Amino acid sequence: MLLPHAPLEPTDRLTGQIGRYAIVRRLAVGGMAEVYLAQMRGPHGFARSVVLKRIRPALARDGQIRRMFADEARVAAHLSHLNIAQVIDVGEEGGEPFLVMEYVEGRDVHSLLADAGVHGLPIDIAVAIAIGVAAGLDHAHARRDADGRPLGIVHRDVSPSNVMVGFDGNVKLLDFGVAKAQGARDITRAGTVKGKLQYMSPEQALGLVVDRRSDLFSLGTVLYEMLVGARPPGEGASPARRRPAVPAALDALVARLLSGEPEGRPASAEEVSIALDGIAREERLSSSPVALRRYLVERFGEPEAVADAMPALFDEEPETASLSVSSAAVTAVTSVDQPADAVGFAETVAAPVSRKKRGALVFALAVAGALALIPVLAAGGDSAEPPEVEVSPAAPVAPAPERRIEVAATPLPAAPPEPVEQAPSPRPPAKRKRAPAARSGPAPEPEAAPEPAWDPDEPLLRSQKRRIRP
Repeated sequence: MLLPHAPLEPTDRLTGQIGRYAIVRRLAVGGMAEVYLAQMRGPHGFARSVVLKRIRPALARDGQIRRMFADEARVAAHLSHLNIAQVIDVGEEGGEPFLVMEYVEGRDVHSLLADAGVHGLPIDIAVAIAIGVAAGLDHAHARRDADGRPLGIVHRDVSPSNVMVGFDGNVKLLDFGVAKAQGARDITRAGTVKGKLQYMSPEQALGLVVDRRSDLFSLGTVLYEMLVGARPPGEGASPARRRPAVPAALDALVARLLSGEPEGRPASAEEVSIALDGIAREERLSSSPVALRRYLVERFGEPEAVADAMPALFDEEPETASLSVSSAAVTAVTSVDQPADAVGFAETVAAPVSRKKRGALVFALAVAGALALIPVLAAGGDSAEPPEVEVSPAAPVAPAPERRIEVAATPLPAAPPEPVEQAPSPRPPAKRKRAPAARSGPAPEPEAAPEPAWDPDEPLLRSQKRRIRP
């Protein structure tokens, strides 16, 4: 039986190591076990907050307690439900067994009742919590073994300190440490009572045989206390007598749950869950996880991150993912924590320009020069050749921005043509006029003129000169 609200001793914040779990601080100590907040670390920066429960060192050699602890681990291995805190690992360190359970960041119902005072919780919040507990109990009560036989799990410790409401709006049923299941090696001796007496059913308080209906009596006691702000005065108590705003259907359900005889209670937790869900719909109660989260934030504020509240557990630097950046980015940013707007652009521009960037700059200047020729060509009109542009090979590249400014001032067409790679050819000479063709019939072939006879005393004709070879 755990006492989660007992004051912590000065030594509770001492850190240590149990197995592969780093202990942050002790959360609670009971008659049989201790509960610690721990952190599980793994490779690649993996970290997870967990709850570690171990037998108190003074009782670690007690065979009966060790069997009870092993039975709890076996029962937890069969449970996997949203409304039940999961057992992650089971181990042993120095001969002392321990359990590792999921860490639920939230408040237990005991804390909620202490905050609400004598007025109790809002009706819709109380109903929402009861729906989650009933769903978790139904899962545990209905579990079967590998052969399909019912396990007969009975929690036997349903109480406000074992019902947790997370800041995510989910309800978790905790601590099956005193749960009873068929096949458990620890048999309760006559007269031995396990659990919290204020929330026990009459048969459990007397040490008699209990079944799932005993947990329903405990649920009814918790629901009555959430509605009224105090525990019921006796069996079959009516919360509406203390709080008239409680709906009649809800009042009747609580009275059935608090029946002194198991036969007068609902047959299963599933029946209770269905009844509560119908009451929430009929009375238009907001019983969703969103409503539970809003209530916790309103009463307690936003939860503090567990990692921020934990001390440094390891001396080594945390692992970080490698990131490939350019030389310009390395020049501009010198610290990971430096804000982006504090980085100067001048530092980035001052970085060395690569070969690709130089080629892109030269290409841009060439395009700008070609665009500058377009207005000149358009103004030239019918001129045969464009004016020559002399470019010195040794001319510096610095005047390029001036030419770019002039081009920006000149209005350009909407879609400029592609730059001309070659100068346009000069205007061709006028073509000779051909003789008009005959209107009809084929044109007669011209007769060759007779070549005059060659006279050695006269100058040679042009046709005769071609015949003479040098």
